[in-house]
Amino acid sequence: MLKYNEAQKFKVFLKKKSNQIRPENILRLEAQANYTYVYTKSGKFIFAKTLKSFETTLDSAQFIRAHRSHLINKTHVKSASSKGQGLVLKLESGIEIDVSRRRQRKVRKFFASI
Repeated sequence: MLKYNEAQKFKVFLKKKSNQIRPENILRLEAQANYTYVYTKSGKFIFAKTLKSFETTLDSAQFIRAHRSHLINKTHVKSASSKGQGLVLKLESGIEIDVSRRRQRKVRKFFASI
């Protein structure tokens, strides 16, 4: 279970223990139906929440929807490069995320500030 509080932290409840995740420690979020995998520096967590619900909660100046199944933390993007007619974001972890055609213009504009 994940809860957002005013101090810009998320509470993660795992096996009756409470941990906190700060948004800046989130590398990316990936949708799988009505579940979302949250990838952090310390591991991967799965939540029974849609990616859309995370998107509305997280700061839109820090996170961008690159694809219908990916929400990316801007601070952990190493590079953005063209691939054919598409765009690919390479994260610090080495993961490459393809940007959907529909979102390319918005993503390019978003990363123009890097």
